[in-house]
Amino acid sequence: MVSIKWYVRVYFMRPLILIAITIITVGCKDSDSSYRTEPITDTRGDTRSGYFDYHKDTNTLFTGKQIRYKYEKKYSETNYKDGIRHGLNIEWHENGQKKSETNYKNDSIIKGSIKYWDRRGLPTDRLGRPINNP
Repeated sequence: MVSIKWYVRVYFMRPLILIAITIITVGCKDSDSSYRTEPITDTRGDTRSGYFDYHKDTNTLFTGKQIRYKYEKKYSETNYKDGIRHGLNIEWHENGQKKSETNYKNDSIIKGSIKYWDRRGLPTDRLGRPINNP
């Protein structure tokens, strides 16, 4: 009788142990904490329209280039003018290949300016399908 109780305890405890290991593993994963932004910006709401980026130190509208890193590799590069996206925005895959290019004018995407590439550097459409260039 004692061996049956022990077996039942182990049988029901196994899923709990697996859940605990999963929670600990996921909790220790370095995901969002690996992002850093240069220069540091603070996004605050503005009643004019949408959101504007302000420089953290001077509290003025940010103009310049924002570079984001993920796991110590460059992830994106965005140009700002007077607190809004204006100019070229570039994103990269984890392997360093260019992922996309987008041109902005006054925080709006310029029609036809978006280009995409796959992880091998070959051009694709927005869904990742290869583009056959003649």
